[in-house]
Amino acid sequence: MALKRVFYEEWQMGCCGEPFSVGDEIRWPLVAFGEGRPRDGGHHGAEAWVENHGDTTHPTTGRVRAIDLVHQEFTVDL
Repeated sequence: MALKRVFYEEWQMGCCGEPFSVGDEIRWPLVAFGEGRPRDGGHHGAEAWVENHGDTTHPTTGRVRAIDLVHQEFTVDL
């Protein structure tokens, strides 16, 4: 089975995501980077992201092997 790193944005989970844990089988609608969103380095090595608001007719099924928490802060230059 191939491994794929997936970026799941907080707002996608907060809007319509289902809670998950390591070991859970999931069915997520994934979009590969390069299909509507450039791979700009801001997604921590992910190959795809979860898109709950697009075509959800062909979700990807897999098993969660690990979870990496990403924390981001912004600063304002005055």
